Amino acid sequence: MRRPRWVLWVAGWMLAMAAIALGTDAWQEADWKLYEATSTQRAPPWPRDLLLIDVPGDPDVAVFRARLVQLAAVLAAQPAALPRAVVFDVQFTEDPRGLPELVQALNALRGANVKLYAAVNPFFPSSTVPWPDFMSKHARPIYEGVLDGLGHTAFDQYGRAVKYDPQLALGGGITLKSLVIKLAEEQYLLPPNTLRQPLLVQLGAPAQMRARAWRFEQGRFAALAEGGAPDFRQRIIIVGDLRDDRVPGAAASGPEHLAWALAARAASADVAEPRLLAHPFLLLGLTLLLAALAAAAAWWAGRRSARSAQRLYWLCAAGLILPLLVLLGAAVALRAIGLVLGQVTLPALGVIAAVLMSALFAWRYRLWAAINAGAPSQEQAYDVFVSYSRSDPAHVQWVREHIVAPLGTMTHPEGRSLHIFFDTHEIKVGDNWFERLLNAVGSSRCFLPVYSADYHAKHFCRFELEAAVKRRIQGAMVIVPVRCGEAPVPQAAAGVQFVSAEAADFMTQVKARLDEAWRAELREAASADVLNRGRIGSDGAARRH
Repeated sequence: MRRPRWVLWVAGWMLAMAAIALGTDAWQEADWKLYEATSTQRAPPWPRDLLLIDVPGDPDVAVFRARLVQLAAVLAAQPAALPRAVVFDVQFTEDPRGLPELVQALNALRGANVKLYAAVNPFFPSSTVPWPDFMSKHARPIYEGVLDGLGHTAFDQYGRAVKYDPQLALGGGITLKSLVIKLAEEQYLLPPNTLRQPLLVQLGAPAQMRARAWRFEQGRFAALAEGGAPDFRQRIIIVGDLRDDRVPGAAASGPEHLAWALAARAASADVAEPRLLAHPFLLLGLTLLLAALAAAAAWWAGRRSARSAQRLYWLCAAGLILPLLVLLGAAVALRAIGLVLGQVTLPALGVIAAVLMSALFAWRYRLWAAINAGAPSQEQAYDVFVSYSRSDPAHVQWVREHIVAPLGTMTHPEGRSLHIFFDTHEIKVGDNWFERLLNAVGSSRCFLPVYSADYHAKHFCRFELEAAVKRRIQGAMVIVPVRCGEAPVPQAAAGVQFVSAEAADFMTQVKARLDEAWRAELREAASADVLNRGRIGSDGAARRH
């Protein structure tokens, strides 16, 4: 077994985290579910002066623009009930169809002192990449010649929470305000917003929205809920498609997102939008910092409990608890000042992965150290050590009946019963596995591994076999393997002849090899004793001379 290198384990952790971060969005969804479950933020009250008009969309841009022209004409025809502002949650593209008529209708509204606003798409076509030259795809006669203001309406909905950027960086030093911020500053006279963090808004009940919304079709207004004729006088009207203007799976449409976000901007401070802390570099730094803290805590706990049989449990507990408490404390402290730490799932996964790898590294390192350190003590001498895989209960029973039981009927050449190490008998509750196994291998004369299909894949089996091979090379142990079926032979003992368990007399062969090894040990001991006596006699004669 090679010495485990911590650099490779760190690299493995980084690859695992990169696969999680780039290979799935599940951790981001978990962040939003966690926020939704723990948020105490309330949905804002619906402003009295905010209304919605649903204008059904159409694949033909000329048809949809004709509906907007008709709506503008109906609004302009009621000089005593003119709205204060009309906000089109619509991107007016450079497509020329119906554009002159729409410009004329909007100019009529503006001539009646109605403020006009519209949304823009600030992204590169068919992507979500910010684009400084986005206006090249928009109808300049409307945006530059008619409207009083524009802004982006890029919202992300997660459950009942909506996120949007107050200022969207487009590149080249160009930024674009959200249409929400633009309206709040100009229609609700709020101070200019300079926040860079995304804002979060809780959506209210759909019934609140429907009570303030009308559908415009064929020149008529129809209430979405029970109610009388609409009163647009000095109101802010948001115009858009409430049915089709929504991403798949979202519970609300784009115009609803805009309305609820504007309601939150206009609300009192107790329902103001929390700011979202979410940035790739913040996520990377937090993940690395907490993982390093987890590894340090695990190392400290492992050192403090080095002699404990529960060492790995203490290591995992310390590595998990400390960094997760730090993460929780940071999230709570930020919530207290109106900031939401929006990326906690990936750092938490990083902590868990770091602790698991620390535990595996400690396991591998302890195996390596135990094998290369030799037996720490000779608590009890065993004649034979039985090594086997414990994953299959049927295999354990077979080893017990066909190997351990026949060995129990043998006698040592000295005439005594055999001392057999079989872990189900010899290791007691509370014993340290590493120390007991290492002592047993180090104090056994013969090692009897039972090769099964998964023997070479088991950590403890490899640990026992490698320790035995090292003692065999030193001339201190004899290995007598038994192979079950076509089980692979571990590479560490590829040069050691095995006995096939398929042979009818396989235990007779095993007993013969073991007996031969024990008799050879007795002969070596007798020869050493004679040699030592001769040396003592020579030393005595020399002294007498």
